[in-house]
Amino acid sequence: MIFDSDDFTTIQENALVALLKNDNLQMEEWEIWDKVILWGKTKVSDLPSSLEEWTNENFKSLKSTLQHCLPYIRYFKFLVKKS
Repeated sequence: MIFDSDDFTTIQENALVALLKNDNLQMEEWEIWDKVILWGKTKVSDLPSSLEEWTNENFKSLKSTLQHCLPYIRYFKFLVKKS
């Protein structure tokens, strides 16, 4: 699976979007989300390694980078842990 390859973060955005459109990825949606975030973080320069150090601008940059990917994340498939 491309998401598990060492060079996953080097794929082009259009290839990532094509993957995200696929309904048969055989992965949990949260795993896909994590990979998309990882991909996006590699595309934004100068992001602090610690999330606690991120500024609003850092989050906006990541959101902008992922703008074509985000519509294809199936948020409704994220599992909610019941208490």
